[in-house]
Amino acid sequence: ESRKAFNIKNISAGFSKVAIPITPPTNLAGTTPANTQQVNLTWNKSTDPLVANHVIYWKKASGSPIVIDPDDSTTYDGRIVTGQNANSYVHSGLDGATQYNYVIRAETSVGGVSTSEPSVNSYAKTTNSFDEGGPINPDPDEDLLVYYQFNGDLTDTAQYHGDNRYDLTAVSGANIVFADSQFSNNTAAYFDASNGYAYNNSLNDTNEADLFSSGGFTISLWFYADEDMKQFSSLMSSRYVPENGNDGGIQSWQLDSNKNQGLRWRSQAGEDKSTRVHTSTGNTYPTNQWSHATFVKQADGTSLIYMNGVLEVTSSESQPTPMYALKIGTNRREQHPWKGYIDEFKIYKRALTAQEVNNLYINDTPSTDGTSWNQGVDFNGEIALYRLIEEIRTELNCGIILISHDLHVVMSSTNKVICLNGHVCCSGNPEAVASAPEFRALFGDRAADELAFYRHSHDHEHLPDRTVQKF
Repeated sequence: ESRKAFNIKNISAGFSKVAIPITPPTNLAGTTPANTQQVNLTWNKSTDPLVANHVIYWKKASGSPIVIDPDDSTTYDGRIVTGQNANSYVHSGLDGATQYNYVIRAETSVGGVSTSEPSVNSYAKTTNSFDEGGPINPDPDEDLLVYYQFNGDLTDTAQYHGDNRYDLTAVSGANIVFADSQFSNNTAAYFDASNGYAYNNSLNDTNEADLFSSGGFTISLWFYADEDMKQFSSLMSSRYVPENGNDGGIQSWQLDSNKNQGLRWRSQAGEDKSTRVHTSTGNTYPTNQWSHATFVKQADGTSLIYMNGVLEVTSSESQPTPMYALKIGTNRREQHPWKGYIDEFKIYKRALTAQEVNNLYINDTPSTDGTSWNQGVDFNGEIALYRLIEEIRTELNCGIILISHDLHVVMSSTNKVICLNGHVCCSGNPEAVASAPEFRALFGDRAADELAFYRHSHDHEHLPDRTVQKF
């Protein structure tokens, strides 16, 4: 942490500023957590009853002196308005390894301002950087309808129809920030309450043959939530809904954060609670960390939510999902905007299977071509293959290495299993399942004699940002 010499110019002219002097906030400070590109600011708020907001003025610069004059917009890069009682703010969407400088003052609703004194309300901090998770793999899936990479723009790179009809547009007045992401040579879109949202009015059921209202589809994305993001903030929504009323009984939906910091699929017609269908995860997502979310809607109305390739929840009733417009970064009523990053946003024209979702999380594409030696083989076929491999090994007196994404079921005659995920996670002998009556009842004696389970024993976990953490 460091303090720089600031040259703060104070302009005291103006009736309101002279007539309504107010007490300033004090002790502005901040931290930048490891593997993040943000500054977590804190301060002692002004106790003056006339205060309407605490306003932060920031500038990206190094060296000394650094000039920030709140009354001269040419001397700072941005302005953040926080509330009357606010005493903290997460400033994110920043460049890594870069110095950011701050001044805070209290302001009234009629123009009164507190004085700017560098000793009590200015601060400088150099950010850390995301750990790079490597490059993004290409996604050749034929059902990829839209793909927003957010690499410096709002372009749909899938171009399913061969044109740019599904490119996004920033809402009037918005300034979408494209900041470094977790992937190498890649940026992500950063959203918060001040920079609006992105939309496309052409992506709807009319133009996609009722895909969303009656077909199967999948939405996939990487996200990163700031720790001060509010409850019910939305990743995306499907319609412009009036602030009041039941919206003519028309169902709309959004993918958002529930009150317990979990993911939620929310459907409802306006304010009519009798039409509400909520599908929420019980597990929470981490803040200040990248995670992968997949939302699958099956043609029979069932919705499923996956986190980091693992199924978290399945809907207990049919989830209404008609699409009238795509909005990313806000909810149905342009309230509760997302505060954090969204990256690699995709929509597929089919409901992905659990295996495809896991593959999408690991390999950036649902395709399983070339990812497993026994791809597309059922249990009987797998048993026959194992028997053939055993015969070849015996006849030729050789060793055979099998590479598979089937993490738990292996040949019963396997000598050693090695689990790899960028390094050796664990290794050992498989456990025979011949004595398990449930397995024999399900797959028969032949399967029980040929297959075995391998029990993994790891001393670490692979985090969503693809780094490794010891237990």
